Amino acid sequence: MNYCTYLTTYKGNKLPPFYIGYTLIKKVLEKNYHGTVTSVKYKQTWQKELKEHPELFKTVILTTHITKIEAKQKETYFQRYFQVHKNPMYINMSISGENYICENYTEEICKKMSVAQRKRKYPPRAKGFKQPQEVKDKISKTLTGKKHSEERIQKRAYSRKGKKNSKPMPRESVQCGIETMKLKRQLMTLEEKQSESFKCSGEKNNFYGKKHSPESRMKMSQTNRDYLIGSIWWTNGIVCQRSKSCPGQDWIKGRKIN
Repeated sequence: MNYCTYLTTYKGNKLPPFYIGYTLIKKVLEKNYHGTVTSVKYKQTWQKELKEHPELFKTVILTTHITKIEAKQKETYFQRYFQVHKNPMYINMSISGENYICENYTEEICKKMSVAQRKRKYPPRAKGFKQPQEVKDKISKTLTGKKHSEERIQKRAYSRKGKKNSKPMPRESVQCGIETMKLKRQLMTLEEKQSESFKCSGEKNNFYGKKHSPESRMKMSQTNRDYLIGSIWWTNGIVCQRSKSCPGQDWIKGRKIN
């Protein structure tokens, strides 16, 4: 038996009381190993408490295993059973998965990978990391009032040509979105409608102080004319729309009565 799963108990008041992990048996028995916490929330506190108050930590071996994979799978089982990532009694902030195990990764390889990772100029951001508010304010202040240059806009437009996201939405999807917004509008109270209207009124409106060009007006007029010709009003009792044919089984001609 080389590997084990363990439970570390913390008796202080700066961290949750439990931590579940897996490691080599000799690390627990010979090196007084209690676990390695990497989460942004608890990492610094964990290291500080281990250094200043090691007497507050006690580690007990739960199960022993021959291979690393077996130990890792058992660790995952315990973590899922107790839902450690949601349980405030546990220091673990996530559940380890079996997919991250590789038998070919020896301890020596893992140490080399760890050292190489620390030497990277731009280490990857830890899971759950959030930018400090002062950093957010600094970024916001830097970008406030600035606009992309025409050259930048053209480059972005050119880079998106031919990509999936640059294709226009199908007519059915557009119509579905319109009906959804209409239904949402119908269910809103008068106060909610006034609040939504106020958010986009005056200078807060993106089109404030602007006008459509004559060419755009002609296109909009032609589009509306083509859409309205031959179409009539239909309603299903909740929303209404114009269409040249019946939109569905429960639809009838006319507009709904308020």
